[in-house]
Amino acid sequence: MSLPTLLITHGCGQAWVIGPDLAQEWDRAVRFGLKRVGAPYAAEIDVRFAFYGDLWRPDGPFGERASSKQEPTALQAAVASAMFPAGPGPYDANQPTTAQLAAHVAKGLGVDRIVVEWFLKDLDEYLTDKAIRDKTNERLFQEAAGIRTDIVLLGHSMGSIVAYLCLMEARPAFANVRGFVTFGSPLGLPDIYDHVGKIAPGTPYPQQLKRWVNVFNRDDFATVIPRLAGLFKAPGGRAVEDVESVGRRPAAGNPGVGHDPCIYLSSMKLARELCKMIESYWLGPAAVPPAAAVPPAAVPATARSS
Repeated sequence: MSLPTLLITHGCGQAWVIGPDLAQEWDRAVRFGLKRVGAPYAAEIDVRFAFYGDLWRPDGPFGERASSKQEPTALQAAVASAMFPAGPGPYDANQPTTAQLAAHVAKGLGVDRIVVEWFLKDLDEYLTDKAIRDKTNERLFQEAAGIRTDIVLLGHSMGSIVAYLCLMEARPAFANVRGFVTFGSPLGLPDIYDHVGKIAPGTPYPQQLKRWVNVFNRDDFATVIPRLAGLFKAPGGRAVEDVESVGRRPAAGNPGVGHDPCIYLSSMKLARELCKMIESYWLGPAAVPPAAAVPPAAVPATARSS
């Protein structure tokens, strides 16, 4: 059988990123991860990238959006509380701002304020504004429509939510999606999960999937509630398979690095699960040799995305 195509999509804070540049960086990361575990198809497997970050640019189709207001929305406040439930902080004033809320969470978690602010704003806009959500989802459908093989879909951060809701739309473009890998996903946060459930009632396990693997690490601020197995169940015993990976610990010069998508994509844990999926359903276990270690110095540069 032929190899599936890997279709990857990104998360928050990509408004000013050049899509083809990001695609190239993530392509290198996922191939490097496959190479690390000895996958003989690391160089040949088709990797596609669905980019929607430019929809968030001020000169994009939506211009000024509702959540560009200074005051935090109810969803932003609830998500912030779930990420860092330490009670009221310096943002708790008569007129708190989203930036102050993000700064409070960022300080508590030891991450970057801008990353948290992007995270709160973009998630709120995507989940509460149907026009933005539809336009975002359309980017994934457009990319998938040109793929003639089976697809393994990979979604990072907010991209895991985008990818899941695209699966729930059951469009013809996604009919060939057979595998799903979420990484750095905030789907376990209660208010995020509740909002997703309003869009996809019952939050079912997507019927077309053979397997769904969710990869997290303990140093990722977005995966403070990391496990999804109990949230997306299907008849017949299928469930999300939660897998813990190893990420970089946040540091003064790079406080958001625990959420870095290229570290996830190049990790041996994610690559091994991807290989297991490909072996089981497309190649057979004899096609992939035992894992081969690669010196840590070869790990690709960290990404700026969240």
